[in-house]
Amino acid sequence: MRGFHGNSHYRNALYGNERGSFLSKKLDTEVGSYITPAFFSVVIAIFIMTMFLMIFLTIYMDERTKHQHTLQQAIFHSSTEAIFITNEEGNILSINEKGEEFFHIKKQEVSGKPITNFLSFLTKFSSSPQDQMYSTVFVNDKQYRICVNITKATFEFMEQYIISVRDVTKEHLQKKQLEEATNRYRSLFDVSPLSIVLHKGEEIISVNARFLKMLQFEHEKEIVGRNITEFIDKSQRQHIKNRIEQFMKLEDEGSFFIDEVKVKTNQNHQLSVQATSIVIIINGENYIQTITQDVTENHRAKETLQ
Repeated sequence: MRGFHGNSHYRNALYGNERGSFLSKKLDTEVGSYITPAFFSVVIAIFIMTMFLMIFLTIYMDERTKHQHTLQQAIFHSSTEAIFITNEEGNILSINEKGEEFFHIKKQEVSGKPITNFLSFLTKFSSSPQDQMYSTVFVNDKQYRICVNITKATFEFMEQYIISVRDVTKEHLQKKQLEEATNRYRSLFDVSPLSIVLHKGEEIISVNARFLKMLQFEHEKEIVGRNITEFIDKSQRQHIKNRIEQFMKLEDEGSFFIDEVKVKTNQNHQLSVQATSIVIIINGENYIQTITQDVTENHRAKETLQ
């Protein structure tokens, strides 16, 4: 029995070895069937293509970065506006030639200094930059009105702020003068003892108190926006329309015409009115200012004398 069992163990061990050897050979054969020269060729080709793609992308991104940098530098140096470049802390990294000229400073003198030394109102711009702001600065004891634009940008993995400064002193003065002139005109318009209506083409834009009183209206809103010819007698409307059309085509101020027209008031009373119209140009557009005088009583007096 012992011999029988011994032989049995021997046969199992031998069978196990043979089976393991068979499985190992089978596995090697299966793996070998995949790892062929063609397989290696494909892997190598993919590897080479990946390397070439990485090299191409690296070169492309590098060239693109250089191109963007060149473009930025060209804009920076050729700009007609003063431009500062600062870091996140607000310290100046660079300034262009226009900035040196406007602020009477040199790049090497301001590099590393706080931008607030020159634009004191930019106290918290780095945390919440505004798109545009206006302020007043003094340069060599001379006052300037400036418009400031701030743009946040990332260059070479570093946050920077591009601060452009435009001198708007002339525009500011012109705007102020225009506002003052408009206010003076409005004051004269409102207190004038003459009845005045301002219209663009046939549309009424504004009237003064005397004009409202003449046509027996209480408020300006009752008449503004309406067609001026609707207050004129039907027999004269086409004539006035033609006059207005001619005036709207004129390119120079100062032209005028005088007409006597019959107008209808808000209470359906008919008046005889002498109208003197003159072209005025506002913001490049033609308007007509018409000064009117009620001559109804004059006509009645003449009729009575006759």
